[in-house]
Amino acid sequence: MKKKLMLIPAYILSTVIGFLLAGFLFSIVASLALKMTITKDLLQSYTSYIYLFSTVFQLIGLVVYLKYVLKKDLTYVNWRNNFSKLFKGYLLGFLMSAFIAIILLITNSIKISSYDFSFLKWIFVFLIAFLIQAAGEELLIRGFVYNFFKEKFSVLKAIIISSIIFTLFHVSNDGFNLFSILNTFLMGIFLANLVNHTKSLELTTGIHAAWNFFISIFFGFNVSGVDLRSFIKLEYLDQSLTGGKYGPEASVLFTILIMILLALSYKIIHNKKELS
Repeated sequence: MKKKLMLIPAYILSTVIGFLLAGFLFSIVASLALKMTITKDLLQSYTSYIYLFSTVFQLIGLVVYLKYVLKKDLTYVNWRNNFSKLFKGYLLGFLMSAFIAIILLITNSIKISSYDFSFLKWIFVFLIAFLIQAAGEELLIRGFVYNFFKEKFSVLKAIIISSIIFTLFHVSNDGFNLFSILNTFLMGIFLANLVNHTKSLELTTGIHAAWNFFISIFFGFNVSGVDLRSFIKLEYLDQSLTGGKYGPEASVLFTILIMILLALSYKIIHNKKELS
C-alpha cells in the first residue's frame, strides 16, 4: 500500500525531470539544427511543445515504477497490447473531434481562414507525441489511480475519484471555467467506465490521443487551454459554442456530445450484459 501511495510524488518528480530534460534537448536542437538563439522568451513561447514532448519521460517513469517498484506487469493497469482496441479508440476520438468541428461550421460559429501546408511535415511527429502523452495520462489516472481506489473502495468510487483527479489535472490551464470542470469530469466518467467494462486501457488511450491530436493539430482549436500550431487556421465568429480560450471542452456542445456518449455506452454495455 505504501509503495502505491508513493506513486504521485514519483510521478511529479518524473514530470519535473522530464520537462527539464525536454527543455534541454529542445535548446540543443533549436540552437544547433535550427540555428535559433536561445532566450527566455523563446523557451516560454515553446513551453506547451516542450511539455508535450516531455511526457515521454513521464511514461517511462510510470512503466519503471510499475515494473520495478510495484513488481507488476502492464496487465495490472489493463494494458494488454490490444492494438485493435487502440485503433477503435482512435477512430472514436477522431469522430468526436470531427463532430464538434462540423457542428461549429454548420452553425457559423467558426470559419476556415487558411491551411498551413508547410506544417504537414510535422503531423506524424505530433501524432506520436499525443499518443505518448495520452498513454502516460491514461496509465496514471485510469490505470494506477483507478485500480488503487477500486481495490480500496469500490468500482463506483474509483470511477468518481479518478475522474475528480483527472479534472484537477486541468485546473491551471488557460480558460478553465465551470463548463470545463463539468465536461472534464464527465469525460473522466466516460473513460473510466469504458476501462471498467472493457478492461482495456488501449481503448481510452486511443480516444484520448485522437481527440487531443485532431481537435488541436488538425482542426485548429485550443485543447484544454493549450494553443498549438495547426494545419487548419480558424476564425472565430461566435464563441458561445467554441469554449473560448479553453477550447471545445469548455462548451455546451461538448456537454451534449459526452452525455450522448455516456448514454450510448451505458446502453451498449447493458445490452451485452443481457445477452451474456
